Amino acid sequence: MKPHTEKLIWLFSLAAPLVMGLYWPSLPDHIPTHFSFNGQPDAFGSRANLLILPLVFILMQVLLSRVPEWNPALRQGVLPLSHLDNIRLVLALVGFCMTFLTVRASLEPHTTEAWFLRLLLATLSLFLAATGNYMPRLRQNDLIGFRTPWTLGSELVWRKTHDMGGRSLFFGGMLALFFCGMLPLQYLLIAVPLTLLTAVLWPVVFSFQEYKRQTAHSQ
Repeated sequence: MKPHTEKLIWLFSLAAPLVMGLYWPSLPDHIPTHFSFNGQPDAFGSRANLLILPLVFILMQVLLSRVPEWNPALRQGVLPLSHLDNIRLVLALVGFCMTFLTVRASLEPHTTEAWFLRLLLATLSLFLAATGNYMPRLRQNDLIGFRTPWTLGSELVWRKTHDMGGRSLFFGGMLALFFCGMLPLQYLLIAVPLTLLTAVLWPVVFSFQEYKRQTAHSQ
């Protein structure tokens, strides 16, 4: 762990609740908790619900910082600790962006269509693309990655799945990011979740197909 990386992780993680605290006096008592497909709020709840988001991301950072202690396999090169730190940094950035965007949307719920959903989906798309960059470097393990019965049952299937899965996540995330800037909102809210879901699920299907192929060749 590089000291400056750890400092950046906690800077963004703790900046999220700080930003919320700065805006808290201006937040209405009731905020949007759900948005329709045209980007307009259609359900409301207490502003206290906003506290959940930054606290969840901080809890995730605490848990991830302890993963090497709980799983010695990480020290054996399954995932170099520097890569885990980079994933934590990206996650901290995503948490900060999502908290900021959520607060701004709560202050201006009826301008959501213009920017909030686009930026939120773009943030998620970038996170998926960044995650895909690390998938091919994972060694077979029972903690991180596409852990299906077929990848855990064959090291070759694991390697091929994560090579393909990394490309799937990266290009799926980048395609979704392109959609965020180009599509009308009513199509965006369908295209982006569908693209991200396909990018995540396709490697699972691939692992099954590859396992069947390897089993057939071994017989």
